[in-house]
Amino acid sequence: MKIIVITSPTPVKDEAAICNHLFTHGLKYLHLRKPGASAEVYERFIRQIFPVYRNRIVLHEHYELVKKYRLHGIHLKYPQANEYIYYIQQYAVSISCHRVDEIRQLPFRPAYCFLSPIFDSISKTGYRSRFGQLPDLSDIDCPVIALGGLEPDKTGLCRRAGFEGIAVLGYLWNNPDEAIERYIRLKTPFVLSIAGFDPSSGAGIGADLKTFEATGSYGLGVCSALTFQNEDIFTGVHWTAWEDIKKQCDLLLQKYNVEFLKIGLIESFEILDRLLDY
Repeated sequence: MKIIVITSPTPVKDEAAICNHLFTHGLKYLHLRKPGASAEVYERFIRQIFPVYRNRIVLHEHYELVKKYRLHGIHLKYPQANEYIYYIQQYAVSISCHRVDEIRQLPFRPAYCFLSPIFDSISKTGYRSRFGQLPDLSDIDCPVIALGGLEPDKTGLCRRAGFEGIAVLGYLWNNPDEAIERYIRLKTPFVLSIAGFDPSSGAGIGADLKTFEATGSYGLGVCSALTFQNEDIFTGVHWTAWEDIKKQCDLLLQKYNVEFLKIGLIESFEILDRLLDY
């Protein structure tokens, strides 16, 4: 899922340096947005970004800097849509909308469209979601990016709703000292293994968690059985009751938005059927 970061509207210590680190961790696009700031402020920020990453920057103001610094493109607000004819001939253009109908009515197809606020805003106190439930995007023919209140537990919901990606602001910049760690957490999916516990970690939950970590996922584990074994010998198994498996699942799924599930050692088809129905 594409992740876009919007800069803080107010000064943040070492913000450009943090953004360089975000780029090294795979950040797709950075939206440079400093409402009311001068072109000189924008240029000062751009010059602090490593040249190799400048083609990932999108400007919300001072569009003339795109060509000068070979940036990615520009971002329009919805009322500016009629200005697209001039800009779209020169730059990649994205735009902000607040209703699905606004996207349908756009006179052009943007590179992508922000739709907000999908959840209650983190950066703007009292700026609440306009959507009672995640919107239906099935008939939208351009990529839509969810904006507003995005945190790790909501990324999977947005993916399943058909969003092309997410954009974040307050989640990172309200805690800039943790911005890198928070970005990594944001892009890391939760994966659940329901499997046996092998004390040697050659199989079961232990092996699954190592595999999940190696693939950049955050692994969770539910123990379906305790095995008595090492790499060479298997002497038996103690099965976990369905009620205890369910209790483990209840607590994990209450907190984490699990995007992928791997089922391993299960006592019976009856337990497996219960899991699949769960």
